[in-house]
Amino acid sequence: MGVDSDAALVYLMYSGGKAVEGIVLAASGSSMRVAVQGDDDAEEFRRLGDMWVSENCEPVTIHAPYGIPNVGGPERSSDPREVGAACAANYAPSPVYVD
Repeated sequence: MGVDSDAALVYLMYSGGKAVEGIVLAASGSSMRVAVQGDDDAEEFRRLGDMWVSENCEPVTIHAPYGIPNVGGPERSSDPREVGAACAANYAPSPVYVD
């Protein structure tokens, strides 16, 4: 059985108001790589609880009219105010020690 050609289509709405279309290139669990319209490089998005965030920890509302293959759970972000703490806890850089 083949995949519908529209199955990987997503609409992205960034917290700053930018809205674009994208195509899911890969998805697994709570992350996905998306070819975003107008960008040269694909972007990675991660789900933190019921929120989707960009590589820069910006909250993103993701609407997938045909679902997101291999990704279960919520497809939309929640309260953007919660992202800061979630990103800090999950994406904090490792400390670098200098002698």
